[in-house]
Amino acid sequence: MPSSSSRSVTASSSRRPSRGPCQRRKVTVCGDTHGQFYDLLNIFELNGLPSEANPYIFNGDFVDRGSFPVEVILTLFGFKLLYPDHFHLLRGNHETDNMNQIYGFEGEVKAKYTAQMFALFSEVFEWLPLAQCINGKVLIMHGGLFSEDGVTLDDIRKIERNRQPPDSGPMCDLLWSDPQPQNGCSVKRPVGQQAGGQLFIIRSHEVKPEGYEVAHDGRCVTVFSAPNYCDQMGNKGSYIHLRGSDLRPDFHQFTAVVILRGLGEVLGSPGIWGGLGGPRGHLGGPTLLGNTTGCALYANEPALYTNESDLHAN
Repeated sequence: MPSSSSRSVTASSSRRPSRGPCQRRKVTVCGDTHGQFYDLLNIFELNGLPSEANPYIFNGDFVDRGSFPVEVILTLFGFKLLYPDHFHLLRGNHETDNMNQIYGFEGEVKAKYTAQMFALFSEVFEWLPLAQCINGKVLIMHGGLFSEDGVTLDDIRKIERNRQPPDSGPMCDLLWSDPQPQNGCSVKRPVGQQAGGQLFIIRSHEVKPEGYEVAHDGRCVTVFSAPNYCDQMGNKGSYIHLRGSDLRPDFHQFTAVVILRGLGEVLGSPGIWGGLGGPRGHLGGPTLLGNTTGCALYANEPALYTNESDLHAN
């Protein structure tokens, strides 16, 4: 996408109001996508494009890790502009400056566009909602509940979200917290807490082998929408339909789009879509195979994770 168009889409996304889904026949909730563009397209192929009749909520972590975070986030911003009241984006812990610096999004944006463009992304990320409550029954956030008792929906509404998150407190918990099997709290990650809650919540933030997990007698649901995460984990992806007055979750699993890594480096060819991945350096861009499966041949930059356990810390 040309730089001028990208700036327009990104800037406009921060100005779109959002009333949230209320009396819909179905709402689709997706978890982490992490720059896996072809898997994002597969979600739309399986579940239909966003529209007034087919609303979506994407629950954070759109960028970093994967090979096409810019393409993912611009696609999501585009749908937000088309359907501001039917397409919703919540902030994840990777919609933050420090994570973007470490895990690749900042470098990619600066290579494809400019430092000013990354600053614009950063500003828009700061305005994304931290949580969404549907019909007073389902609370959706990227991370989880809180390391302190007594936090209410009104407290969440009062959080000054247009900033980089602190290392502790309710804003940090909404982006970073993890559930645990037992009741109570304990530290698992450098920031954030594990939280056992009493609410029906939908959260993301963790790879699950089946793409989702139901815990605490159905009160805590995890959804993860990046199948075969980082081309290594072999997990399924999933998305959730919320239907009816009780908004009972209906899980839909899918597998990763078949992608062959590294052939671009071997072949030394930029491929059909050379411009799409050019800023990744001499390895060239992705090459779409001559069929309708969505397979692609591309070479990625060196991985930024070091072991399997790090992949789970999204």
